[in-house]
Amino acid sequence: MAISLSQNKNSSVLCKYPASPLLFTLSDKNTANDCEISLDEITVSGDIDIDKCKDRLRENNWILTSVSRIDGQPTTYNLFRDADSIATLSKNKYYSDSWRIDTSNHLTAQEKRQITNITKIFNKPRITRIDIAVDFINFDDAGMIYTLYRPHTKTFLTIGANGKLESITAGVRKSRQVYRYYDKLVELQQKRVTVPDYIKNWERAELQLRQTKTYNTVQDWDDRVVKMLNCLSLPEVTRLAVPDVRERAMINQLLHHPDEFQNVSSKTRAKYRKKIRELHKKSTPTRIKLAMEVLQNRKKDIQKEINSFL
Repeated sequence: MAISLSQNKNSSVLCKYPASPLLFTLSDKNTANDCEISLDEITVSGDIDIDKCKDRLRENNWILTSVSRIDGQPTTYNLFRDADSIATLSKNKYYSDSWRIDTSNHLTAQEKRQITNITKIFNKPRITRIDIAVDFINFDDAGMIYTLYRPHTKTFLTIGANGKLESITAGVRKSRQVYRYYDKLVELQQKRVTVPDYIKNWERAELQLRQTKTYNTVQDWDDRVVKMLNCLSLPEVTRLAVPDVRERAMINQLLHHPDEFQNVSSKTRAKYRKKIRELHKKSTPTRIKLAMEVLQNRKKDIQKEINSFL
């Protein structure tokens, strides 16, 4: 049976995306302060009669990897590159004919066709999730010295064995909107992915958007990238910027630990949020200004790439 054929492969419902060392080609390998913005992951949802599409799935190398324990009907198909799943077609358990395809955008032209050949037969296909990656490569100010300042949002930190910050996540996994800032180079090294020698450092700000039936976050993704970039700031406030030592200490504490806002009065909260906004406007980091310029130049191409999955 189809399932037994794939038992030696990674048939998890969650895709194990191939960890590409580069999602792009640097124009000059010696370039410093290189910023790239790209579509990283995408989900397409829609209705489909899976029984009528089995031949189409087989023709495009999709392999059945999971069936329902109740009625034996298909629940998951995967598209593989060697032993790695590069796309997952999974059934929505709450609706009989509702399915979705999850994939990265790290695809060959043939793999892309094998995916879109299926999304094109979806009834009323729609994009329900996208991840946009903002990559900072070989930057002079690297070292994970930035922080994500996003009020009213739970923030989670990951510290490495060496005591250094590896990632910041603002928002929980199921949120409509999640910001991440992490050391991409460390992530690839942990996955034992060989990275070209000319990449000395690689940090990424990543925006994850989920669309619901009542809330479309995907439609204005570029504006939401801007908002995320405006939340990426240098946490240390200098004496020159804020002469009063108490205010300076308070601002630094709130920037490093946004969850502390819940421990102060509403009046104090409003006061320091205003001060932080004013400070951010006066001292926008160079990397953020550069990312804004790259976004303006790339957003039409990225939107075209998103639309190409429908």
